Amino acid sequence: RMLQSHNVTPVMVFDGANLPSKDGTESSRKGSREANLKKGFLMLKSGNRSLAVECFQRAVDVTPAMAHKLIRHLKKMKVEVIVAPYEADAQLAWLSLNDHVSAIVTEDTDLIAFGARVIFFKMDKEGWGDEFRLKLLGAVDSMNLGGWEPERVTQMCIFAGCDYLKSLDSMGPVKAHSCIFNSAANRAPLDECYVKAIAKLHMDGVHVPVSYSEGFRRAYLTFQHQRVYDTTQKRLVPLKPIPPHLQGEDMEYIGGDLPP
Repeated sequence: RMLQSHNVTPVMVFDGANLPSKDGTESSRKGSREANLKKGFLMLKSGNRSLAVECFQRAVDVTPAMAHKLIRHLKKMKVEVIVAPYEADAQLAWLSLNDHVSAIVTEDTDLIAFGARVIFFKMDKEGWGDEFRLKLLGAVDSMNLGGWEPERVTQMCIFAGCDYLKSLDSMGPVKAHSCIFNSAANRAPLDECYVKAIAKLHMDGVHVPVSYSEGFRRAYLTFQHQRVYDTTQKRLVPLKPIPPHLQGEDMEYIGGDLPP
């Protein structure tokens, strides 16, 4: 209602099918919900109602029936609704990259890794919040991001930790930036940037699991090419076109094609 009162046309995007790349994350979240449910009952039994409520809120699993009820209500409010074939984040990024929306309102920082152009975080009831603009990354004082392509930003985000790949020990945003900045300084091509960065971590004595490099590659390709719904052509498309050298590869982890 607040957005509509300011002549902003909201578009609500819902998650669709589970994405193969996120199987590990979904399993972890299920375990977290179950743990919070048990903790909530313990807090309630001990008389700590406020903490019990917090735990119960974290234990809520949004079911398809709940989403369907909300969608019906939104349509009555004349709000456009899109159910993504897989993740809402990728669908929102596609809407942003193809100029179907002016900004994305979310609390999920993975939208930065997807390359969304304008993101609005922590919006309050009056419409105030924190705006992120991809084109202004070069103005950041805390780290040198000047001239960075969106693909390098995506790789930095993956190093720092994302839903598709757990970060390495002691790897935060600053160290993740250093990894990519060093490989960028060596003029590595975009598709080889993270490969050189991982190789340097090995040389520096950092423990890197055997499966990490392939996991990184899959995470990167999922951020680049996850399947989304093209609202103009009315069909599924990759978020960004899949390059010729990858078109014959089995990439089910980005989401398979779905029937209409």
